[in-house]
Amino acid sequence: GLFYNEDVLQESMFARLAGVHERILAVKADGPRKLDLREFGPVKRETRLTGQAPAHDPAYQTWLRANVIPQKPEGYFVAGIRVDLGDIKADLLRRLAQVVRRFGEGTIRTTQRQNFALRWVSREELYPLYRELADIGLARPGADGVSDLVCCPGSATCNLGLCHSRGLSSAITETLEGNGLDLHELKDITVKLSGCTNACGQHPIGHIGLHGAARRNDGKLAPYYQFLVGGRVEE
Repeated sequence: GLFYNEDVLQESMFARLAGVHERILAVKADGPRKLDLREFGPVKRETRLTGQAPAHDPAYQTWLRANVIPQKPEGYFVAGIRVDLGDIKADLLRRLAQVVRRFGEGTIRTTQRQNFALRWVSREELYPLYRELADIGLARPGADGVSDLVCCPGSATCNLGLCHSRGLSSAITETLEGNGLDLHELKDITVKLSGCTNACGQHPIGHIGLHGAARRNDGKLAPYYQFLVGGRVEE
């Protein structure tokens, strides 16, 4: 059996708590620590490459309309780079880094929609940037659009996943982009998927949301989806 002296145990616990309290007071007495922040240089606003967009380049015009939004300072833009399901291979990421260094602020940001965003792109840089992205296969339009779904890994890699959400996400994207609809008209609609009831795929805030579930079918558990409509982030 296990025997212990309760008085000795309590005395030991109080001693440890007192030591923790003393340490907390010492840390507070030192004052706030200076944050070790990475210093960024000034935003690079000079045009690295120049080039006029052809008057009739439908692919560029589609990319411009779908993936580029203006910033508040006149003449500068944010270029969205679509990465389906948030996946990108290492060699392609290195090639993208070489492109990013020459445009905008020279750095890239990830987004909550599983894409990349390049800020401070000047008007003169837009077409050269598009050409560079097209050369490495990253000029696909529709970044953050209705067919650019947010999706968690689902049962492909997650032990909690009930459904293979990545497969459904790809199927929805393929269907939306192959049905002839003007997806730009629907660009403000978001579709989000999660492989289970947890919200890793942000399904509660999607205009259309789906999350994995299970129900009995002929006496056996089978994967199903719960369908939600009208999710939003507001009061």
